[in-house]
Amino acid sequence: MLCWLLVVTGANLQPLLRAGPLLTAGVTTVGTNVYPYTNKPVAGSQINWSSSLSSNLVSAVPLNEGSGTNFYDAVSAQSYSARTLSGTPTGAAPPTWFTPTVSSNYPWAGSTISNNGAMAQAIQSTYPELALITNVTVGYSYATLVQPLDTNTFGRIMDATGAAVITIYLNIPGRGGQLSTTWRDASGGAINPAFKFTLNQWMLVLCTVQPGLGTMYVNGVPVAASTNVNLTNSWANQTGLLVYNCTGNGATMANANFSSWWIWNNRVLSAQEAARMYANPWSMFHSGSQKGFIKGTKVTVPGAAIVSNVWFYSHAAAGNLRLGIYDNQSPKNLLWQSGAISNTAAGSWITAPVAAGQPSTLVLVPGTYWLAWQVDNTYDAPSYTAGTNGEGFFFSQNFGSFPATLSGGQSSAETWSMYLDYAQLFPPSFTGLAFQTGGILQLQLNGSTNVPFSLLFSTNLSDWLRLETPASLNNGRWLFRDTNAGVFPYRFYRAVWP
Repeated sequence: MLCWLLVVTGANLQPLLRAGPLLTAGVTTVGTNVYPYTNKPVAGSQINWSSSLSSNLVSAVPLNEGSGTNFYDAVSAQSYSARTLSGTPTGAAPPTWFTPTVSSNYPWAGSTISNNGAMAQAIQSTYPELALITNVTVGYSYATLVQPLDTNTFGRIMDATGAAVITIYLNIPGRGGQLSTTWRDASGGAINPAFKFTLNQWMLVLCTVQPGLGTMYVNGVPVAASTNVNLTNSWANQTGLLVYNCTGNGATMANANFSSWWIWNNRVLSAQEAARMYANPWSMFHSGSQKGFIKGTKVTVPGAAIVSNVWFYSHAAAGNLRLGIYDNQSPKNLLWQSGAISNTAAGSWITAPVAAGQPSTLVLVPGTYWLAWQVDNTYDAPSYTAGTNGEGFFFSQNFGSFPATLSGGQSSAETWSMYLDYAQLFPPSFTGLAFQTGGILQLQLNGSTNVPFSLLFSTNLSDWLRLETPASLNNGRWLFRDTNAGVFPYRFYRAVWP
């Protein structure tokens, strides 16, 4: 007599879709788009005009390309290249790019430039200074990040021709080891406040000029001032081009490294703003240095699931978005990805149906996964929430299809407002059997469409073997024909999944 480990409920049952209501896995709450990221903004980053430090900003050059000879001004959205100016040392080459070691005085990861041992060409803007400093009634401010490399090589870090407007020097003859600037008094005479710098240390120098007061700040602290400043003689007759890392009167260039420059027209920064500027020089840029990365958040799926959608919260409508799902292996393996999604959502969730991605269906076994995303712009669209280390990761890559595997990514405490919704699946069940001629047994099982499950057999309920006989799955119904059933006195069957 044959015996099967199954329940017979009829030979012609209709298929069942055995899935529960939609559940979620991931971060379903909205975070913030103010990302605490002090690294340099990526090349091409836009200014965040809602930031108070962006008010009246007319030039911002973060020096973050990392290669080549072009320099991008984030305010004017113009690029300009290194040029050989009068007085440039013979054999001078374009400035050299390098990435400083992160340290206590340079805590901002990102590329900078070196003047190549006082032998680098100057960087010159493509537009006149009159486009920068015009109709000054309130005053103006200018700032730079600089690292002096010696105490004797004289040169100008920033220079506007004619009456000094936005000039910063290192090592003026007779003032070796000092940083200086120039303002004008009522007679047109030069005012040259100075600060003794520490060699090979990065410093943020910020100068403000207003009627009757000029102030120099270093690392957010006022270090020099003058009450004799006269604006009329400080900004008149500016007809040249703004120049950085330049020569003056045939002098060699300052032997120093440079990281960024900023200029404000009709804006005098306060002492508190100078301190804020030092704490985060990039605060007037969009904080979303997310462009150029794949980032992910860890999620747990407690039971077998068929995924319907992936959701991503967007604070700003800008550019394009891609979403993906990776497993938790080493390396991580791509399980699903969307195509490029145009981000037209401002302050709302973006839905990416699994059916519109690759593959068009996705079943997950219980376990840990990573919801991944990438954007092609620097606006503050992603929604950030602080997590604990290991809950997030990031991986450098230009915007495009997700890699099939990810290895070498950096673990982080970043989590992002994104989640997947899914229907929890129920195990397959025996729903019917039929004896056929020749000792063939046909079994019917019901499960969920596109969910892999297998059939095992045993003759002793201890040792189980997988049956490889062909079977068919259609809309949750599995019909299985065991052609060897007749040769056994009894046989037990067990459906397993996923």
